[in-house]
Amino acid sequence: MAKIKVRYGKHTYPYSVGAVVESLQGAGLSTDLAIQIARDLEKSYSKENIKLIRLEQLVNRLANVIEKETDQRTAQRFKDQTPPFVPIQVVLKDRRSPFSRDILSEQLQKLDLPFKEAYALSGQIEQSLRSHGYEEISSRELIHWV
Repeated sequence: MAKIKVRYGKHTYPYSVGAVVESLQGAGLSTDLAIQIARDLEKSYSKENIKLIRLEQLVNRLANVIEKETDQRTAQRFKDQTPPFVPIQVVLKDRRSPFSRDILSEQLQKLDLPFKEAYALSGQIEQSLRSHGYEEISSRELIHWV
């Protein structure tokens, strides 16, 4: 399969079925349907010999597929959330750093949460932030979510 890249602003990310699946699941699609859509889209881009796509185009194309496969409300929910490939930024004073499941999981383990639970919780928090459309969150607000 050809290497497809997704452009967001000045950044370029490799297309990831996993990132698209998580985003589709966040909008309420079943895992099986999300995997099918993400893989079909990747095959379609490869077949069309598309190697670079703007994130906005990817989101619109996915929203159209979601609307055909499910309904308009689910497609809108997908469009309202933080898109795949967009890192959520955690803001502390004047510093920004990308949200990291690993770092959050490590911090939760320091509070005596077992590894599996800590990692699962950090993933749930990230999914909730994306579902609510966060691209940026203060460290104080992140603590509230935790």
